[in-house]
Amino acid sequence: MIDTFAPGLFRGKKVLVVGGTSGIGLGAVRAFSRLGAQIVATGATEAECIAAANAAESTDIGFTVLDVRDGAAIEMHIAELERLDVLDEYRGAGLPPGTRGTTWRCTLRAPDRTLTEREIDTLLSRMLKALEGELDVRRRQA
Repeated sequence: MIDTFAPGLFRGKKVLVVGGTSGIGLGAVRAFSRLGAQIVATGATEAECIAAANAAESTDIGFTVLDVRDGAAIEMHIAELERLDVLDEYRGAGLPPGTRGTTWRCTLRAPDRTLTEREIDTLLSRMLKALEGELDVRRRQA
């Protein structure tokens, strides 16, 4: 399903995936990598990061330990990033136990004209469907 997206869609983009060492997080890391992103993924322990690096299908992904309960560690980690285009992670209120949310940004544009609302809705729907198939994610209902 990842082939639904334009090759190189995230080329030149810096992506941070918090909790990117297993499950949906590692799936997101793999997907962003296949789409050309430069990725920094975090895990809770050194062992998780090493295991994920061995399983990630790419040597271009940086895995690093980050304790998300430590505000100072988070601030230091973010400060070390030269630039950040996409941040992926959310665990909190409104989500069922055992699930996390994903936030991502995408710019849709045509080289020669302004896209219509219908075209944008169609593209977003196709992208969500591909994400659902590739990463087993679901859109949270408001």
